Amino acid sequence: MPALLPAFFMAASSDFVQVFDSLVAGGLASCGVDLSSPMTLGVAVSGGADSISLLTSLSHIVPPHSRLLAVTVNHNIREESETAGDADFVEARCASLGLECRRYDIARGLIKDAVRRGGLSLEDAARNARYSCFERFIEECHVDFLALAHNRGDQMETVLMRFLSGGDVESLLGIKGRRDRYVRPLLGIPRADIERYLGVQGISHRTDATNADNGLLRNRIRNVLVPLLDEGFPGWDKAVLALSEKMGNVAELLNLELEAAKDRCRFRLEGNRVVMGGEQFFREAKALRIRLLFAAASRLPHSTDAIRIPYSFFSRMAELSPAGTWSHSCAGVRVSLCGTVLSVERAQGIPSARGFCLLVRGEGTYDAAELEICVSRSATAGGQLSLASGNSTLLLPDLHFPFIIRSRQPGDRLAAEGGSSRSVASILDGWKCGERKDRIPLVQRLDLPDQPLAAMWGDPFGFKNWVVKY
Repeated sequence: MPALLPAFFMAASSDFVQVFDSLVAGGLASCGVDLSSPMTLGVAVSGGADSISLLTSLSHIVPPHSRLLAVTVNHNIREESETAGDADFVEARCASLGLECRRYDIARGLIKDAVRRGGLSLEDAARNARYSCFERFIEECHVDFLALAHNRGDQMETVLMRFLSGGDVESLLGIKGRRDRYVRPLLGIPRADIERYLGVQGISHRTDATNADNGLLRNRIRNVLVPLLDEGFPGWDKAVLALSEKMGNVAELLNLELEAAKDRCRFRLEGNRVVMGGEQFFREAKALRIRLLFAAASRLPHSTDAIRIPYSFFSRMAELSPAGTWSHSCAGVRVSLCGTVLSVERAQGIPSARGFCLLVRGEGTYDAAELEICVSRSATAGGQLSLASGNSTLLLPDLHFPFIIRSRQPGDRLAAEGGSSRSVASILDGWKCGERKDRIPLVQRLDLPDQPLAAMWGDPFGFKNWVVKY
């Protein structure tokens, strides 16, 4: 009997591999990939268990009349031996399968520069760079579909992340099985089955050391929250996936209603802005008003996923007065009502590497570098104008609309006591601001002939405030 165990184990392993491969083929079919038709199919491979299993399975199931290509991206964020080692491992694995692998090495420091310039998280900057390489790969190699290795665990983690971040109906759908040419055939397969698939075939994979960094939200969910749910709430994963499916049905209905609302509001792109009828806009249900604003922002020229507009901003815009004239901006987008026309356009003064300049005409939310600044009249401070960002508030008793919030310029000076003045550059040098010099907001008056500076707001960055007294 013991002599039969190895043969039995091999048979069971073979069956499991075949079942896994059939699930991957089914996942491709559900994404609209017909393996019976000749095509060029790409697969993105990082070296981790998920992508190595996908690469291996596709090498089994893609027929000879189609071409299978791999792509790997070296982000150059971690140590050279680790990050380049992942790419080397992927190239060697592809070579062992007789597959071509296209490798993209991102220049070291480029992603961290994007974090500093654009105010993105490291994860978002790395994702943007990675997908830029994927787009090059698709174009250069004439790829029909690019398979990504997100699995069932990633799906549940994504829904939990968005739930904990206050996501809306559509965000709770989780990861889509297909987006344009990107397909995810592993979405229905648990991570445990992926690891078993590699194990029964004796296939190794790489482990990213940053997966243990619980400073990242996804890692905290995977390493802390999911084990807690597994232990104390059996079946939670099925409930999360059921919630995602239900939200899909709701989102489908809302999208149909959104298209009808666009027609009713005469939603259209005019030049560099989206306009619609203001009276009809405010007759729509609030949920549709918010979706109309998001749809307008997505239609603006040069719109990208990197532009993140807070839901709370559009929610506030949807509740404003349907009469009169007003204008508010946030995250590089301005929403304005002028008479009966509601418009959505790019805000002036979008942050750049060298600074910012915002014209503040009235109360509202404005974007200055990485600060979201709320400008209002303080009911508790005698009607003074108040600038608030996070836990920092700046009261300016003598300020009037319109005024400017901007970064420093050569020759800037702030009035001091006794009729003297101080150079802004010397003040910032004394504060030892370093690279933050161009991020600290200055407030400039426009109601006086010489348009003097009224304040320098250092508190959001841990420095003092300099307020001019008139």
